[in-house]
Amino acid sequence: MPDLGGRFVERRLDRENLERSARLALDGLLAPVITAVHPLSDAPAALATVENGHAAGKVVIKVA
Repeated sequence: MPDLGGRFVERRLDRENLERSARLALDGLLAPVITAVHPLSDAPAALATVENGHAAGKVVIKVA
């Protein structure tokens, strides 16, 4: 297989990376794909969507 390039991405959920992600989102450079938004009362169905692998993006549970 030919070398596709790129680099390994280390995932660290620390303050620095979370703040960087927030800045990228606020600047419009990071646009998460949201598949569905469910009310809290429909959380079991939202979880089932994720667990069954039918979510192409993020599944959001709206609390307020």
